Amino acid sequence: AFVKEISEEKCWTVNLAMHPMVTIRNIKRGAYLHLDPKENTVTCDELIPWGDDAVLSITFFDYKDAVVQGAYGIQNCEGNFLASNGECKAQPDESCMFILEFHGGVISFKSAQTGKYLTCLGASGLAKATKAAVGQDEQFQLENSYPQITLRAANNLLVSTKQGIEIAASMGDSTTELEDFQIGRASCRERV
Repeated sequence: AFVKEISEEKCWTVNLAMHPMVTIRNIKRGAYLHLDPKENTVTCDELIPWGDDAVLSITFFDYKDAVVQGAYGIQNCEGNFLASNGECKAQPDESCMFILEFHGGVISFKSAQTGKYLTCLGASGLAKATKAAVGQDEQFQLENSYPQITLRAANNLLVSTKQGIEIAASMGDSTTELEDFQIGRASCRERV
């Protein structure tokens, strides 16, 4: 804290010590990033991170593999990486590498290629690195992603809540978010 200029030997590489599969909430919108499979993009318009489309992996690029040392990638449920221009790529390149910046209890993603920060644009909240400075639009919170499963009954049909609050094994092979169930932690009182 006594130097006035940052030199290379003063910089640190942060390797997160958390489960890589997370949900990512935008601070300003209060919504979560998720895959839009039709557009092959990541958007920020899901108020509850439900379904596999909302589970993202934070991938650390090893020194030997990375163009930029200490960079991270945001990988969607289909295995593709978010690029700074908003598209998702099967093979990560420099446009898919982000430097994490910590701002109190939240983070921002700075593109290693452009130096711009990831933000959420428009009504759908397209995730794209376009901002030169960090505001609430460019701040995100990483949250644990609790496991979600689908259940198949003995009659070979999927269990669903499509009928409302009751669950029934009535769906064929196509799944929607109505056939996803979350595995949560039970409290000691609930287990007794």
